[in-house]
Amino acid sequence: MLADSLPKGWGRLPDSSRRILLQLLRFGPASRTQLTAALGLSPASLSRMVVPLLRAGLVVEGRPQYGRSGGSSDGEREAQGRPSIPLKAVPAAGLLVGVALTHAEVTVVVTDLTARVLASRTRPVETRSGVVDLDRAVADIAALVAELRTELTEVPGELIAVGVSMGGNVPDGRTVQRAPFLGWEDVPLADLLEHATGLPVRLENDLAALARAELWFGLGLASDRFIVVTIGIGVGYSLVVDRRVVVDADSGHGSMVGPLLDGLPQFSELEPGAPGLEEAAHRLGCLIGQASAFTFPQRALVAGESAHLLRGHEDALARGVAEYRHPLACELPVEIHETGFDFWARGAAVEALSWVFGES
Repeated sequence: MLADSLPKGWGRLPDSSRRILLQLLRFGPASRTQLTAALGLSPASLSRMVVPLLRAGLVVEGRPQYGRSGGSSDGEREAQGRPSIPLKAVPAAGLLVGVALTHAEVTVVVTDLTARVLASRTRPVETRSGVVDLDRAVADIAALVAELRTELTEVPGELIAVGVSMGGNVPDGRTVQRAPFLGWEDVPLADLLEHATGLPVRLENDLAALARAELWFGLGLASDRFIVVTIGIGVGYSLVVDRRVVVDADSGHGSMVGPLLDGLPQFSELEPGAPGLEEAAHRLGCLIGQASAFTFPQRALVAGESAHLLRGHEDALARGVAEYRHPLACELPVEIHETGFDFWARGAAVEALSWVFGES
């Protein structure tokens, strides 16, 4: 079981304690009163559930906060009543490994509990006849994890788990059912990596992992519904509704195919300033507009290794979105994140964190 393989303290945390910790990691310090309101817990239950977090060093108490209207003397403070003592998560109390695996390279990052990347490494992968060498990939990932572990010896937290993302279908989180860019089918990758690293491993489709990272530490902090569109080698799409990443057994096969992509170039083959980028941005906006017509997102994000190509073409992107929205509808905010493969690997680390929290 996962709980048996986690570092001391993590496996024994009650579910309610994990909810409190996640709330503090996502939204920052909060008083006990604020936490009871946000999580629907009674004050007595909250006090009980905070104890194991304090003992494990995952949460600490902040400085007492007095009322805004009070003075500075002890007598004036006493007149204000009992102070509020905020609770703060300790992000460095645990570390996650994120792995982004492509047909060309493997990127490994280590993040803290708020998905802040602390260190990263990248290596090219070895291929044979278009198939990524499995044994070499496993050995490289294990070696990169060991290197990063050594580099971060001054960070107090232990490595908790490994998340691995790729363009493929991994419905059980353990086996790569199909990853066409890697040339893999029915590969027990989680088992192989757990043996090589000594850490629990969770696999996920790269788009689903990226969407979860946005849900927990990005767009999801202010939005319940949003879409993520990625451009690079192909076009990817993921949907978050009611604070849940929408996934099923077919999620890893890719939903953006056929006529949906008419008029769109292979973005990974283009350079900034290339002819036709203005029209490509417009066509991508049309695709986002079509998606929004059926899913009613509050926001949209364009990311991926080719997202930088859209800089300077934001107006064309917005025109395309508007063509598929009612004239009286609110404008759909579209953010562009210029990202590299560290961004994908960070998503994999958040997927591992989600697994540890029992959310995936």
